[in-house]
Amino acid sequence: MKVPKGKHKANKPPKKRYMFGLREVQKHLSAGNLTMVILATNLEKVEDERGIDEVVNEIAQSCRRVGVPLIFSMNRYQLGCVAQFKGMKVSAVGI
Repeated sequence: MKVPKGKHKANKPPKKRYMFGLREVQKHLSAGNLTMVILATNLEKVEDERGIDEVVNEIAQSCRRVGVPLIFSMNRYQLGCVAQFKGMKVSAVGI
């Protein structure tokens, strides 16, 4: 029995397990795809409309509403090293 072209399981791209960045984490959190969120402790203060402060508050409220654990840990550089982005800074990781 022949398998149609493009229908092989080996050709399927692997699922993303980790999401990096505030906006990406916020998007997947609202879709219900995350089981834990880790935020860096040294985020800059940007109080403009849709600034970092507002995004972090929205992520915290969504985590409480959905029941996803929210962890404040490490600084941005250390979080980037743990996420295997040596030398790059990561503000949020969604698992």
